Amino acid sequence: MKPIVMKGLKQILFPVLLISLVFLWSCGGGGAQRQVQEEQLSEVKESVSSDLYELRHDVMERIAYVERQLEDATGETREVLKESHEELNAQLADLEQELENVRTASLETWDSVIEQVNGTVIRVQERRNEVSLRVRELLEDE
Repeated sequence: MKPIVMKGLKQILFPVLLISLVFLWSCGGGGAQRQVQEEQLSEVKESVSSDLYELRHDVMERIAYVERQLEDATGETREVLKESHEELNAQLADLEQELENVRTASLETWDSVIEQVNGTVIRVQERRNEVSLRVRELLEDE
């Protein structure tokens, strides 16, 4: 499981968020300025989406790992693995929703969308790490 990737994701996501806020904060009149802002928003959305897809891929890898472990598991181990699988799938669903929110965000809604995305990313990373630790400890005890 890749804690280094998540540290890098945070280091990438935070500056992107700040840059996007600066771009969007400078809202003003004029069609040309609006077009520039739309182009900047599009670039930021691509970057944020890329980061979300990276996190999504990591969660999917962990789901696949838990599914492989479930094949031979029995008893309490199987129950814990099922719970972990469900939790990882819930995280995946959260990420899918955030990807959709980023895709459909406008200049007017971007600030609230990116704030929500940031909170979701932090929550998913924390929960994913907790689940991974629980699974690792469970399998080491066997």
